[in-house]
Amino acid sequence: MRKLNLGVFLLGAMALISGCAPTISSTDFERGATSQSGSVGAWALADVMIDIPESMPVDNVGNVRVPPDNMLVWFGDPPGDRKAQVKALLRDAVIAGAADALSGGRPIVFRLNVDQFHALTPVARATNIQLGVHSMQFDFQVLDASTGEVLASEDNVTADLRAFSGTQATLAEQAGQGQKIRIQTRVSQVVRQWLQS
Repeated sequence: MRKLNLGVFLLGAMALISGCAPTISSTDFERGATSQSGSVGAWALADVMIDIPESMPVDNVGNVRVPPDNMLVWFGDPPGDRKAQVKALLRDAVIAGAADALSGGRPIVFRLNVDQFHALTPVARATNIQLGVHSMQFDFQVLDASTGEVLASEDNVTADLRAFSGTQATLAEQAGQGQKIRIQTRVSQVVRQWLQS
């Protein structure tokens, strides 16, 4: 009987996790790329540039539950250069999002400027209080790869995502849906939707 109850608990928990898949909301961006350029269908991704201001402070300790909003907060990779880790995460997310949206022949560079990247600290992630949010805000630019001409741009694009903590975070990790995967999925969805809107 105990095994059955544990199984029911795990199934319920997994249903809860899968029911919280990232979704695009109407407030993620205002215009979209196609509203600024009629040639999105002709674009092909040539390169991705991720810019994080050198002046943006980085939380390298993670011992506070809620660090200041202006800090880059990322503990989803082993200790190291947090800005480099976030750049790699976002680059992979942009490539995944653009690959699904672009199939033309005109080479473009997608530039993402990070205004905010604020995931959970280890202290916040350890609690069972499910109130955390991965807060992410960017400026997007699409540049012609040959001339550097700006073909489309948008400021203040948000990609916030409800964060998992405590038992829910552990179950998500076991299901292959850790915070890194979830954040990459969320950002790639926002990029894809912006390119197609």
